[in-house]
Amino acid sequence: MKAVIVDDEAGSRNNLKFLLERFCPQIEMAGWAADAEEGLALITKEEPDLVFLDIEMPEQDGFQLIEKLPAYHRPKIIFTTAYEQYAVKAFKVSAVDYLLKPIDIDELKATVQRIEKEMNATWKEALQRFKEESHKKLVIPHQSGITFLEESEIVCLEANRNYTEIHTKRDKKIMVAKTLGDFEDLLTSGSFFRAHRSFIINLKALEQWVN
Repeated sequence: MKAVIVDDEAGSRNNLKFLLERFCPQIEMAGWAADAEEGLALITKEEPDLVFLDIEMPEQDGFQLIEKLPAYHRPKIIFTTAYEQYAVKAFKVSAVDYLLKPIDIDELKATVQRIEKEMNATWKEALQRFKEESHKKLVIPHQSGITFLEESEIVCLEANRNYTEIHTKRDKKIMVAKTLGDFEDLLTSGSFFRAHRSFIINLKALEQWVN
C-alpha cells in the first residue's frame, strides 16, 4: 500500500515514517509534506492508497485539505493528531481511523493491518467479477488498456500483418496484437466465418453478399 504523510511538525513526520518503515512492511512510503498545499500536490501526483494526515497546520488544516482532494482518487485518510476533540468530525468526513500522538505502535500496526485486509477483500471481489465477466465477453488488451467486448458487437476482424483490427457495430476499431488465427480459437459463437485469409466476418451482421 502506497502512503504519504502530511504534517507540519518535522519530528512527528520523522517519527511516523520510522514507525511505518520499522513495523509496517506492507507500507510503501511515497513522500511527505509539511503543509496542506504541499500535501495536495503530493497526493495528486502520487495517488496514494493512504494519507496519514495531521489536523492543525498553518494556513489550512487537514479538513480543508480533504475538501480539495481530486474526485477521481480519494485515498483512505488516517488522522494523526494530538487533539481528541476532532474525532467526531474526522469520522464525518469518512476517515478510516484517528490516531492520537504520540502514536502507539500497536494501534498503528492494527490500523494498517485492518486496512490491508479490507483492501485485499475488495481486490478479491473485483478479481472475481473480472473472471465472471471474462467468461461472457472477449477480453481485448490493447495500447489504451483493456476492452471487454460482446461477440455480438463484432462486425468483422481484419488481419493486418501480426495484428488484428476489430470492427464493431458502433463504428469503433480496435487494433490488437493478436493474429487472426488467435481469434479463431477465442471466438465461441458459431456465427463467425473465415471468409478470406484476411477476414473473419460475423454472419449475423451480414447485410449483403456480392459475387
